[in-house]
Amino acid sequence: MAKMNLSNLTKSIYSVFDVAPQGLNPELDVHCPKRPMNLLKKFFGAEEQEVYVLIKAVTRHFEGFTTSFEDFKEFFDLQALHMLEFQPLLNSLVDKGLLVNNSDPRYTTTNAIHCTYALAPEVAKAIADKTPIVPIKKSCSTSLDVMEEIYALTETATSTKMVQAEFMKRYLDFMSTCTNIPYAAMLKSLHLPIEEEILFSCIVWKLLSTNDTIELENAALVFGTLQDQVRFKQSVFSEKNPLLQLDLVSLSKDFMENISLGLTSTAADLLGPVGFTLKIDSTKKNERILPNQISEKHLVYNESEQTQIESLELILMEENYLNLRSRLAAKHLPVGLNVLLFGAPGTGKTETVYQLARQTGREIIRVEIAETKSKWFGESEKLIKDIFTKYAETAKGCALMPILLFNEADAIISNRKSSGHGDTRQTENAVQNILLEELEKFNGIFFATTNLANNLDTAFDRRFLYKVKFLNPGLSQRQRILERKCPFLCAEECEVLASEFDLTGGQMDNIARKSEIHFIMNGNNPSFEKVTAYCHEELAITTKIEVNVIGFR
Repeated sequence: MAKMNLSNLTKSIYSVFDVAPQGLNPELDVHCPKRPMNLLKKFFGAEEQEVYVLIKAVTRHFEGFTTSFEDFKEFFDLQALHMLEFQPLLNSLVDKGLLVNNSDPRYTTTNAIHCTYALAPEVAKAIADKTPIVPIKKSCSTSLDVMEEIYALTETATSTKMVQAEFMKRYLDFMSTCTNIPYAAMLKSLHLPIEEEILFSCIVWKLLSTNDTIELENAALVFGTLQDQVRFKQSVFSEKNPLLQLDLVSLSKDFMENISLGLTSTAADLLGPVGFTLKIDSTKKNERILPNQISEKHLVYNESEQTQIESLELILMEENYLNLRSRLAAKHLPVGLNVLLFGAPGTGKTETVYQLARQTGREIIRVEIAETKSKWFGESEKLIKDIFTKYAETAKGCALMPILLFNEADAIISNRKSSGHGDTRQTENAVQNILLEELEKFNGIFFATTNLANNLDTAFDRRFLYKVKFLNPGLSQRQRILERKCPFLCAEECEVLASEFDLTGGQMDNIARKSEIHFIMNGNNPSFEKVTAYCHEELAITTKIEVNVIGFR
């Protein structure tokens, strides 16, 4: 194969393409140029009739399309029933790895009418480069290589709607090449069904790469047909799935009742010896956070901020809070405690809510506003209502009234729109109206954080009993923060940095993290010059806080 002269490969493809439509018709005497056909037979490792079929897929590929059963039928000018006689040719090309069956997973592989074929990527590359076909096999030498390749294969199969049989074949072929790698050997020792093997690897990779879990709906895609996906989800709900029975995977629900799959400590124990150290505490976007899960963190405020935060802490102490509710109710005043924290990014708004919850023993129900936005008309309004309904249900089971936190709430408390696309404007305004109604009758503890208080809708302004403005730390604050976060610097060095760089608390957090990474990588603390460089890096891209409306995008 390596000695083939492929300089005329493209011309040979065109030569055969010209006569291919008659190539499958046994009643016609086809005079195909021998030299081009022989070259293609050798190049593809295929028989003559297989080459005719393959040529159609080749030309469609380089036009940017896959090839359907209907495309083959029209190209060869055959009736559907006659074309079915040549289905074994297509199956043979798939078996040889020259074509990939990208059939819609709702249909079976035997239903040829619904089959769609794509040129195998290694074949397309060989044609484009005019080099021999070499199967694309990633060289794996570590457990991490194996994990990454399994996840990549799964992503490819999902995005291309690869038929399940082809997906399984490629997976098994790949795993046969890495049996001596520790992770592959461990995985095989679990004796899981193939789909569960693949899913377990995907869950591990997701945790390693993003410190997150996999939502059940996405996990089900590993299981091919819609029926198989339903069976998988049923096995999860009934806790009969092998991954659950072996205590390898845990189920979790976020505040909005979405089910996700994560790993257990049993899985972590198995993965440790093969080279993976996992942190089994990933968080979700809409989540419940217990006060004992929040690490203590010292925040530095200016005088005005300090006074207001201390007042809020006193109010949230349970005895004071219950007394406050009782007195307000007796005077027929709203008992809901709605608080707005606003200011530039990185000034400690969200962390302040966390620390107040930790200090007063309250659970946080955190909602990322991006998760409440839906492209389907009417869905966002329903989600907002559901959040408050579920909060009320959750509060009944809590010893203390929990905090409902709308993090980065800019998009739904900004000025209501009077212009823009009709449906979008109507949806956004409807969502805001529902939120206003819910806050009017709210009787719990509500915190919202935003960077765009200058654009706060006046109707929301009166719904917030307390409004705390967070400013960028001043000179003395910056120096105190740097002294705390970078104790290896002397006071004079911290003063110089604080004077020269107008940093936010979040930016100083990044500088402290970079310093820790430097220590881990080099075994010593970074120099003053290096920390100065970190400060320059943090201010290299300055983001101006805009005051225009941010819509639902």
